[in-house]
Amino acid sequence: MSNGPQGISLAMARMIAAAILLSMCIMTALGVAIATGAIPAGGPLIGAEQARTARVVFLAIGLAPVLLSHVVRKALDGRAAAAANPASARHAAMIIGMAFGEMPSTLALVCGILLHDVTTTLLLGAAAIVTGLSHFPRTGSIR
Repeated sequence: MSNGPQGISLAMARMIAAAILLSMCIMTALGVAIATGAIPAGGPLIGAEQARTARVVFLAIGLAPVLLSHVVRKALDGRAAAAANPASARHAAMIIGMAFGEMPSTLALVCGILLHDVTTTLLLGAAAIVTGLSHFPRTGSIR
C-alpha cells in the first residue's frame, strides 16, 4: 500500500476488502460447523441458563458495530472531499467500515464454540457478511 500521493487504489481497496470478507465467511462457517456438530468440539461450554443471557449479550455486542460501521463510514466519507486524494479517502472509509463489521463474525465463531447455538451463530455471521458487502469498494460509490 502506497503512502504517497496515490494512496489506496480501487484495486488495492478491493483486495483488502475481499480478504476481510473472506475472513468473515470463514469465521462464520467454522462457527456454524461447530454449532451443528459437523466439527466435533464437545458439548456447549455454557449451561442452558447462562446461554440465554449469553445469546442476548452476543447479539447486542455483535450488532452494535454493524450500526457503528455505517456511522463511521458516513463521517469519513464526509471528510473525503477535502482530502488530497478523495477517491483514496473514500476507499479507506469503505475498508474501515468493513473492519467494524467484522466483529459479528468473530462473535459467531465464539458463539458456535461456547453455545452450539446455530441460530445466533448464523444471525451474527449474516450481519457481518451483509455489512461487509454493503461497504465493499465499488466504482463511484459515494454516499
